[in-house]
Amino acid sequence: MKSSLDKKVIAAFGVALGIVATLGVIQYKDARRLIQDNHWVAHTNQVLRELDATLNLLADAGMSARSYVATGRESYVDSWRQAAAAAQAHFRQLHNLMSYNSAQQRRLAQLEPLMTQGLGVLGQAVYLRRKNDTSSAREINLHRSRKKGFG
Repeated sequence: MKSSLDKKVIAAFGVALGIVATLGVIQYKDARRLIQDNHWVAHTNQVLRELDATLNLLADAGMSARSYVATGRESYVDSWRQAAAAAQAHFRQLHNLMSYNSAQQRRLAQLEPLMTQGLGVLGQAVYLRRKNDTSSAREINLHRSRKKGFG
C-alpha cells in the first residue's frame, strides 16, 4: 500500500503537470494571436504604401502634364503616361488588398471615377497642347486639374 507521502507527491506532480499544460495552452494561443496581429500590421503597412504610391504618382502625372503644357517637351508626355498608368495599377492593387472590407471597397469605388476624371482632364490638356491649342490647354490644366488635387 502506498504511503501518504507517496500520494502527496503524486498529487503535487499532477497539479504541477496541470499548471504546465495550462501555461502551454495559454502560450500557444498568445503565439497564434501575435502571428495574426503581425500579419495585419504588415497588411496595413502594405495598404499605406500603395496609397502613398498612388497619391505620389497622381501628383507626378499632374506635374508632368502641366510641364508639357508649359514647355511642349515630349519627355513630359512620356512621364505623364507612365505616372498615370502606374497610379492606376497601384489603385487596382488597393482594390485587391482591401477585397475583404466592403466599406473600404465602397470608398474606393467613390474615388475611382474622381481619379479617372482627373487623369482625363490632364489627358485633355496634353491633347490640346499637342494640337497647338496652348491657351485652351493651359486653361484646362491650371484650373481643372488643381480642383481635382493632382499636383
